[in-house]
Amino acid sequence: MNITESLLQYIWKTKTLLKQSLQTTNGELIKILQPGILNTNQGPDFLMAKIIIDEVEWVGNIEIHVKSSQWIAHRHSDDEAYNNVILHVVLENDAEIHRNIPCLELRDLIDQHLLTQYQLLTESITQIPCQNMISNVPQIIVFSQFDQMMAQRLDSKVTKLSKELQELQHNWEALFYLKLASYLVTPVNTDAMNELTRKVPYSLLLKLSQNLTELESVLFGTAGFLQESDEDYAKDLMKQFHYQKNKWGLVEMKVVQWKFLRMRPSHFPTLRIAQIAAFYAHHRQAFQKIIECEKVTQVFALFHIESSEYWRTHFSFGSAMHKAQKTSIGKSTFDILMINVIAPFLYLYAEIQHDEAYRVKADIWLKEIKAESNRYTKIWNNVGIQANNAGESQAMIEQFTKLCSLNKCLECKIGDKVLKLNL
Repeated sequence: MNITESLLQYIWKTKTLLKQSLQTTNGELIKILQPGILNTNQGPDFLMAKIIIDEVEWVGNIEIHVKSSQWIAHRHSDDEAYNNVILHVVLENDAEIHRNIPCLELRDLIDQHLLTQYQLLTESITQIPCQNMISNVPQIIVFSQFDQMMAQRLDSKVTKLSKELQELQHNWEALFYLKLASYLVTPVNTDAMNELTRKVPYSLLLKLSQNLTELESVLFGTAGFLQESDEDYAKDLMKQFHYQKNKWGLVEMKVVQWKFLRMRPSHFPTLRIAQIAAFYAHHRQAFQKIIECEKVTQVFALFHIESSEYWRTHFSFGSAMHKAQKTSIGKSTFDILMINVIAPFLYLYAEIQHDEAYRVKADIWLKEIKAESNRYTKIWNNVGIQANNAGESQAMIEQFTKLCSLNKCLECKIGDKVLKLNL
């Protein structure tokens, strides 16, 4: 089978060889005290390792190759970053590297059962490589891995948010407004909503938020929805918008930018805009109120605001319904906002404020809302693992897309356990 450098790194990192008596190719005894820290940047594979060679303790870096000749091929002798390498770990010692660096050859030391398990994983044709063996992995390990992946998924969102926050001169509320509006609509309307929030920035929203009619007129008018109408509500908004348009130099969008086809009325962009207006008419400093909440139910209560009366019987302008509907943001939409906006914001806030309490709060809130149902969770359901909450469903997405689909079993606690089964 093809033994990769990644597998050799795994064997070294997990100290799988500790049970064996190790010697350099020159016959010197080796004892591994600390394998070091895996280096994900340029340079030796493991940093700050600690080993004993013939009763002499060495502290430095470890370089790993499939063949020792790769040291020469990669020109490490010409790179000062490799001057502090204290051990060269290889599968096959096929060449002398002309440097006084001890070499450990692994060719006859790797457990055959480990190689068999590794081959089963890497050559698996199932969507989850270990799905035929995962039933033998304790649930505590599975969900410990999921906890790690949930945090990783949020951290990746934080990286993008952090850059956007800097671009907005650290205006948390302005960024929260942009993200809230963006995730409130379905993906087909994301671009249009992003354009609307650029044309009606948070600074203007704040100026208008004390008057719901003014706020609605600017949002609907700029979005291009205010056309000639016989309805009093639309006429009032249009009249107000003409004044606000001249005052603030607003530029209207084209109404065709918004999509309604094959969409449930509760997701219509017109209703979402009405909800944004109502929300900010009540909460000018929305994110500040959220970080002050202790329970997820308190956060949901902030969003449970009915839009203006017109929208109780309309989903769009001029289309009346016979039965009145609730116009507040529903639970399923709130869950989407919690996953994609609120929790990532709390993670970023915790990072900038150096206060892990906000990160812990985000984790708790995610675990208190319903799990998502999508193609990723269904894949996991098929192997007998159910997501109990949104934190776990987010973890399942990250686990599948970043590890399972790429056969990166060596980077996974579940894969680690599968490899070591019956060793």
